[in-house]
Amino acid sequence: MEQKESIELYKWRCPECRDGVCQIVGLADDFREEVAGLRDDLMLDPIELNILSTLNEEDSAMRAGEIGALIDATHQMVGRRTSKLRDLKLVSKQSSAEDGAMRSRITPEAKSVYFADES
Repeated sequence: MEQKESIELYKWRCPECRDGVCQIVGLADDFREEVAGLRDDLMLDPIELNILSTLNEEDSAMRAGEIGALIDATHQMVGRRTSKLRDLKLVSKQSSAEDGAMRSRITPEAKSVYFADES
């Protein structure tokens, strides 16, 4: 809000990315409290949530290519993101004894944090 006049002067073009258009969004007080209560340590990028969701739904160890085919992402992207999720202890990765391919599986901790309310 401090930059409102400056941003208006440039027809609401985003000063950071220069591609998008800025806008003011008002939040209701109860929604503002809910947003303030969100835990940053649980927030993931949408693709990471898609990966976890896929691993949760399939309930088996999967190769990056298999996950990528289901979420419309490259196996390279899935491989990088599953490595990040492994570092966060949300995914376990291990080489398959059958074919030597790296396979990812959702951890019990990730299931309890992100999918506990599902039936």
